[in-house]
Amino acid sequence: MDRPADAGSSWRNAEAELRTAYAFILTATEGPAGDQADAQVQAQAAAFAELLHNTAAAAPRQLRADLRAAAASFNRANRSAIRAEHRTADALRQAGKALLTMPSDKGGDVITGALISAVFLLIALSEWHAQRGHEQQAAAARQSLAHLQAAYQQSARPHLAQLAARTPSPEEKARLTAVVEAAVPEHAQKILADPACPALFTALAQAESAGTPPRQVLTDLAGQRELDTADHPAEVLVWRLRAATADRDTQRVRAANARSTTRRTATPATPANAPSTPRQPLTDERRRSR
Repeated sequence: MDRPADAGSSWRNAEAELRTAYAFILTATEGPAGDQADAQVQAQAAAFAELLHNTAAAAPRQLRADLRAAAASFNRANRSAIRAEHRTADALRQAGKALLTMPSDKGGDVITGALISAVFLLIALSEWHAQRGHEQQAAAARQSLAHLQAAYQQSARPHLAQLAARTPSPEEKARLTAVVEAAVPEHAQKILADPACPALFTALAQAESAGTPPRQVLTDLAGQRELDTADHPAEVLVWRLRAATADRDTQRVRAANARSTTRRTATPATPANAPSTPRQPLTDERRRSR
């Protein structure tokens, strides 16, 4: 089994579940308060608390201090009189548990994608607590957020620098600028002004060389609600794009493996120890006919 690949899959799964929880909590915050909705949000918060602790254990060593501090602070934000409906957050809880099954320090830049999704989820939880009048929990969530953002920045900085160092030619940048303006006109100005835009151009060029049209992928990613509130939307797009590219690569590998397995099972090889067909002795009649 390829353990680093498993690690990447675990982080990408955690990222996907964090995005799902983020969308759910945004909807709950925008909607009317109610016992059932509040119980479901509290379940997401409890699962997120577990995931934060597991992230601190599974992340690279240089990120662990900030992640442990974020988890400790969020423990205080997670104290509530609201009874959690835990079954509604099983997927997020299981994604957090999976992080503990892989080797430490593995995962590459997919860790950064998971961390930025955790940042958005924590912002949403902070706003939900504030809206419900949970002052102590909201303050603890904001304190946790400061530590989590520090871990994200430390993880993101070298990866963004590597991408920016491979920025395409001026002609390519001009073409990709036009693509951004056409694909996401409502966010284009902010994306292009983001210091992470050179890294985004590299990520778009890499995706295009792998067969993904940049305008199509930008249109797909622009529907995510984080872009509406992100201070650095180009950064968000970088990690979303790299996660989507990794998912497509994984699907291609699985499909190729499935085809290979099908071919092998369709034409089974003759066993090495299978008896050979015995050679018939020549009779007198067969000798005369030769």
